[in-house]
Amino acid sequence: MKITTDPRVYAVGQGGILRWISSEIIAMALYGANWKSLIVDTADAFFVNYNVGAPINSTADYNPQAATAAATSINTDKLLAVPSPGVLNLALAADTPQAGVLAAGATADFTKIILSASGVDISVKSIYVMRFGISSNGDVSNIKFINASGQQLGNSADLNSDSRALITFNPFLTVSQNNPVSLLIRASVAASFSSGKTISLGINQASDIELVSGSVAGNFYVRGNSMGFNPIFTDITGLTPPEGILIGNKAKQGVASFKVTAGQAEDMNLNSITITDLGTGKVATNWYLYSNKRNDGGSIYEPAASSILDPITKKTKFILSANTITVPASQNVTLTIAVDAAAIDGVTVKNGDTLKAVVAAGTDIIATGKASGQQINGSASTDSKIYYTLASYPYFSVDALSPKQTLVPGAKTLLAIFDITADAAKEVDFLSAANNTTGIANKLTVNIAHSCTVGVGNGMVLQDDSGNVLDTQAVDICASNSVTFTFGNPGNLQIGPGATKKLYIYADTSGANNNGNSIQLYLDDSNAANLDFAIDGSGNYKFAQYIFAGGIYSNALAR
Repeated sequence: MKITTDPRVYAVGQGGILRWISSEIIAMALYGANWKSLIVDTADAFFVNYNVGAPINSTADYNPQAATAAATSINTDKLLAVPSPGVLNLALAADTPQAGVLAAGATADFTKIILSASGVDISVKSIYVMRFGISSNGDVSNIKFINASGQQLGNSADLNSDSRALITFNPFLTVSQNNPVSLLIRASVAASFSSGKTISLGINQASDIELVSGSVAGNFYVRGNSMGFNPIFTDITGLTPPEGILIGNKAKQGVASFKVTAGQAEDMNLNSITITDLGTGKVATNWYLYSNKRNDGGSIYEPAASSILDPITKKTKFILSANTITVPASQNVTLTIAVDAAAIDGVTVKNGDTLKAVVAAGTDIIATGKASGQQINGSASTDSKIYYTLASYPYFSVDALSPKQTLVPGAKTLLAIFDITADAAKEVDFLSAANNTTGIANKLTVNIAHSCTVGVGNGMVLQDDSGNVLDTQAVDICASNSVTFTFGNPGNLQIGPGATKKLYIYADTSGANNNGNSIQLYLDDSNAANLDFAIDGSGNYKFAQYIFAGGIYSNALAR
């Protein structure tokens, strides 16, 4: 093309880039003997719609066929919106990765999604990936999309302040009709990712997907299963208790981690470490030491040393062979302590007995400087978490079929479904006072976030998955920040070892009849008494600070 006031002839490239063809010889080589007939005169007023790029000084500088293929139309090339009946459908793949455990510092596949186009082919410009779960933005990074061939599509990105990572596609991701595209969401897990945390990744809403044209449909949000932390000593075939809980008669459960740092002067070999148990009971006899770095060729997934606790002093000493664990100068290693929890017999070991593993004194860590051969002592570390021993434990999560998005006000609206899974060790119960051997009923407190009209609705109901009413409370959900259900009014809930049951929570939501009204239920970890459960028909164990760690939030429902 050329403009009327400029004799120069330009080739037009992708994105409206004008490149001056510096000689007739080059123009003839690129476009043939009739190249002049291909010139389009353009009014000067339209010149501002283009940008001038590098000149074409040889045939090697420009390929007309490649430029034409890269810009199939003005609408695509200039990102112009064109009315289109096209719809991009987003769905969770049936073979999305199952809920499982994450290795700190590793790369993991979190979610598999399916993109399908209807009406016309769809071009995707970008997608925001959101983090869900009991975690922080620093726990996951380097988020990317991987296609069915194992290739990365688009850039890699970290989470921003609103827990989203923006993945852009250049060139655009094309989803053809009758040819769905499957994408894995893959990310790196932080080395600091720890027990009690969970992560899931997905697409929160339709507006998080930007198209060249068309619309987005799907049952949002679309997210994968929750992934949790797997300490190196955990048996991944079973459920892993969160920090603060030990399951009786279960092997190699983590109870403490210590960071050992070498000084600037020299590398050092660890010789021994003595751990003291400051807990109230005789919870564990067999103790194990793991290290995230080993120099003897041993696996970090196997103990670097093991020891027996002295029942009188409640101390255990790990003795390390030479060069098993070497700490380079100015660097550190992380030592993890695990135990075989004793069976709870009600006499020697009882539900609620505690264990606290500490390094009581600096002389309890002994190392040798590799260059000097001098003994090096450590420093005390006594701020370890207290662990409570229980024969079993309930694991709470939000059920996949829990209501989401739209709030339909009424006299009995289903607001949330929570799954409760009992540990494989023993039955977990929620009982009336008459059915609990303690004579005290078990309770559950549910917190409420709301924006609706006070004084219109009244009543909340707790039911099991068979439709049995467990409790009814005369609560105005729009006026209350929480509700405490007492089990046994009239029904009890008993969950066999390793089994899962569901809790359904209904409420009179007549006060949420205006646009913008919203209600969300959640299980809060700020008060241990927010959950009270029994084991094998007995007990009032209150450990919501661990069971609900970080809060367990149902989906927010809005008008």
